[in-house]
Amino acid sequence: SATVRSGHGEGFDAVGTIPSGATVTVFAASDEWAHIKYESITGYVPMNTLERRKCTVSFDANGGSGTMADVKNVLGKYSLPACKFKAPAGKEFRAWKVGNREYIVGARIDISVDTVVVAMWKDVETVKMLGDVNADGSVDTTDYIRVRKYFLQEHQFEEPFRTAADC
Repeated sequence: SATVRSGHGEGFDAVGTIPSGATVTVFAASDEWAHIKYESITGYVPMNTLERRKCTVSFDANGGSGTMADVKNVLGKYSLPACKFKAPAGKEFRAWKVGNREYIVGARIDISVDTVVVAMWKDVETVKMLGDVNADGSVDTTDYIRVRKYFLQEHQFEEPFRTAADC
């Protein structure tokens, strides 16, 4: 247990006691004393009576399959890894969700409590080829690439452009 004092020093009055293993909120800390809150008690405790709690980051496949190992003993900044889950049929990985926010792979998040990271999925994009889009006399992958770039707004079509009705 630790004695909570009204100021940062042994000469200040005791205002309460914190049991061993209890979780406290730390407002500020120096090398020797921490300003804390435990339940309804606010005051100061010696830093050597506190232990920083390490957290576990676990992963939820959210309809995908496979497993990703928990990451233990995390505290502070953590970089979100590549998704190792197998996507559900017709889906692909979109982002990680932590709480109500989505993050890309590699994003750094703050970990101060045990955290569940949820895989988010999106529909796999499919393009149905309707004809010879680039007017080269054949329907092939170059037509697909041109349509895909158009829908991804990587560039606009230049002439010649043929519609399905022209084919």
